[in-house]
Amino acid sequence: MHNFNERLSLAATAHKGYKAGGAGVRVATSETYQYDPEYTNSYELALRSVSLSGDSVFNVNAYHTNWSDMQVVVIPPGGPNNDFTIENAGSSTLYGLEVGFSQVVNDSFNFFANAAYSKTEYDKYVTNGADYAGNSFVFAPELMASIGLEYAFTDNWVLSADANYQSEAEGHHSNVDNMKVPARTLVNAKFGYEANNWSASIYSRNLTNEQYVTQYLVDSAGTGAGENVKVGTPMFVGLQVDVEL
Repeated sequence: MHNFNERLSLAATAHKGYKAGGAGVRVATSETYQYDPEYTNSYELALRSVSLSGDSVFNVNAYHTNWSDMQVVVIPPGGPNNDFTIENAGSSTLYGLEVGFSQVVNDSFNFFANAAYSKTEYDKYVTNGADYAGNSFVFAPELMASIGLEYAFTDNWVLSADANYQSEAEGHHSNVDNMKVPARTLVNAKFGYEANNWSASIYSRNLTNEQYVTQYLVDSAGTGAGENVKVGTPMFVGLQVDVEL
């Protein structure tokens, strides 16, 4: 890590990762299966900066990861959609960039914005006679972004809100067009009263009641047997009370 000054720093890291292999039992057939450990080599470059006043923070991260024997969750050919197993892809790659900014405007108002781009690829992955080399990971959107704000009307009444976006993602290792997970944007909000040792607020998740798919459940051969989808949580409104004793 190198500190250019007290407000600007640059760090570079490299590390190896290991995830143990294991075994399991198929729900549908009671057959056992085994999978090997996976290994990763990861590299990251991070820039951190703070304005002279300390009110603004800007961060940038660039990263790259190589997998060997990546563990992949699949549904075996012809299996029901709850019959998950784990197998190993030969090798895979992930790289991307993250950018974040936050600003304290005054004692009452602050906001943030973040964005991330990532690219995923199976370098070597053959399963059930299908070659998925060159395809993207499942459920890994290339673009993610979020914005948010907090505003204090008084010392006690506070409103906060945020919105987060995910671009279209692959729903199956084959990357076929009819199994894409559509892009979606979710909005959340919270309004409450904050005292010295307690707070109470009303909040909403998925404020616009966005209807969206989070996951496709389809066998590893991509035949559609057992095909199903998981959908996201609809609009939810709740009341939260916190007390410090």
